[in-house]
Amino acid sequence: MGASKTVGVTVLGLGGLLLLVALSSGCDLDFGDSCGSAVLYTGAEFNPALGANAFQGLSETSQAVAQTFTVPSFADEPIVQVLLALTRGPSADTGLIRVDLRYVDAMGVPRTDPSAVFTSAVVDTSRLPPPATDAFTVIDLPAVKLAPGAVYAIVVEFLARNEATDDQDIAIVVGVDGDLYSQGDGFTGAPDIAFVPSGEDYLFSTTHVFCLDYYYW
Repeated sequence: MGASKTVGVTVLGLGGLLLLVALSSGCDLDFGDSCGSAVLYTGAEFNPALGANAFQGLSETSQAVAQTFTVPSFADEPIVQVLLALTRGPSADTGLIRVDLRYVDAMGVPRTDPSAVFTSAVVDTSRLPPPATDAFTVIDLPAVKLAPGAVYAIVVEFLARNEATDDQDIAIVVGVDGDLYSQGDGFTGAPDIAFVPSGEDYLFSTTHVFCLDYYYW
């Protein structure tokens, strides 16, 4: 398995994505390098204007949701964040979920072998916004470089329930019904066994970092 860390989350309005965001201070790229100044920019994304109408829960019996995506040709710097329409679920319990990036197989389906995961972050669901929040949740990831034009998967996986008040979903991944994102597909399943198409696409965006220190003007 690739690098992993436990993170907090930041919530942004769904309409509030910026193409470029300058960082005013140092940027830790989290892979043995650093930037004195850098620029973040959006890579792949699916954020249609129509309202969300698909809601996949995460629990012991609904273990994982995945969205595949194609890296744009211009996004050749390291990826450092994934933004998801991700909220707390109806359960009174909190718990842990994992967001990872992984390889897909020859058919474009997320792989389930341990070596498929190359970067990930663990999120405490108590830090997520409440259900029905119209917002993106920002997940910071250990930075990795992706191949422009290649297909990868974002997987959100149930890990553990902190309490045992009920058996309802501790988190919800939000999307839209139908195959509206032409550069990838949505899946549900068990992350260590198999994924199957869900007939939905899940809202997401990827953030890459451009390190200005590597360039001389």
